[in-house]
Amino acid sequence: GSGFERNDTKSGTAADAYGTVISFDSAASRVDVWIDDNPATIKRSYDGLTWDDEIKLEANSYYSFDAVTAQLNIKNTTAGSNAVYRIVGWY
Repeated sequence: GSGFERNDTKSGTAADAYGTVISFDSAASRVDVWIDDNPATIKRSYDGLTWDDEIKLEANSYYSFDAVTAQLNIKNTTAGSNAVYRIVGWY
């Protein structure tokens, strides 16, 4: 098979509650997530309608997964401790 052809990078600061959904330009097959300063919680959707279980990520961590992902949402895990993140979707 062939490798990925494109990537779509998103970054920001997660708040106490899930905010605006993060949508990739095209559904990604691999997603890389970096969390900088405070723990964060993410959830993913392959179709923009159905959301999978939450995944908790530690501060100063990197997480990568291979799963078709159209959208993500992120919030900080600890109230009042906003988490800075970078997310790359590969397709």
